[in-house]
Amino acid sequence: MKCFLGLFSVLLLLFSCGGNKPSEQKTVKTEDTTVVKDTLTDSTKLSEAEPPAAADGVFDDFAFNFMSNRRFQSERISFPLKYVVDGKETEIEKAKWKFDPLYSKNEVYTMIFDSKKSIKNQKDPHLAHVVVEWIYLNKNRVKQYVFDKKNGRWMMTSLIDEQLKENENSDFLNFYKRFSSDRSYQIKHIQSPFSLILQDPDTYKPISGVGEPVQWQDFAPELPKGVITNVNYGQKYINSMQRLLMVAASDGAMSSIITFKKVRGQWMVTRLENN
Repeated sequence: MKCFLGLFSVLLLLFSCGGNKPSEQKTVKTEDTTVVKDTLTDSTKLSEAEPPAAADGVFDDFAFNFMSNRRFQSERISFPLKYVVDGKETEIEKAKWKFDPLYSKNEVYTMIFDSKKSIKNQKDPHLAHVVVEWIYLNKNRVKQYVFDKKNGRWMMTSLIDEQLKENENSDFLNFYKRFSSDRSYQIKHIQSPFSLILQDPDTYKPISGVGEPVQWQDFAPELPKGVITNVNYGQKYINSMQRLLMVAASDGAMSSIITFKKVRGQWMVTRLENN
């Protein structure tokens, strides 16, 4: 075991010194301290063209068109749209709706899963209910865009704005708020050692080993602060003692999955997987 750890330490040193860390990107801060960048390139600019029928298969395909096509978005909202703020229900008329790109302009977006298995739900063509969330950690608010599949067509059926404490992930989100912004707190909530999976830069095959909390910043992605996103494809968070936080680049260049488990009442990082 000591030999293995020694060998892996060498590998870790090679990774940390070999220029394997992603290059710095120019960013712009919003008022909510979210790091964002306009990622609507020439191939993803707002379009009025009719999306293909396949757009209603997997939710993510529908969401891409919903976030980038003004006319399509307008057609796929059930107006008057039910709008609920802290339990009080009103309606938004079509004439009052402004195009919403959701998280398409974010350089990085996040999703919270309750298990490795639930990640596969992203590609499930049989889903009929999905909730996209904007989570405003500094304001302690969550905005939910609710989508339902009706007669084979995805439709946005309601918009909900509520206090963070009402969200089923509130316990984890309150923890994450501090974990992402407090270095000393972060170190104390990383298991020693934690499982580490990296991608070989030459073969693109996974390399498995372990890391120590002091090495966390050498391999972990930059965690978004202030505002994060989530897409609930049917995850069951209640009574789950595990969270898998996926941090992904909007352009698909990278993704990381950080596994948190509740150990003796404390959320702890137990695994980091970089792809």
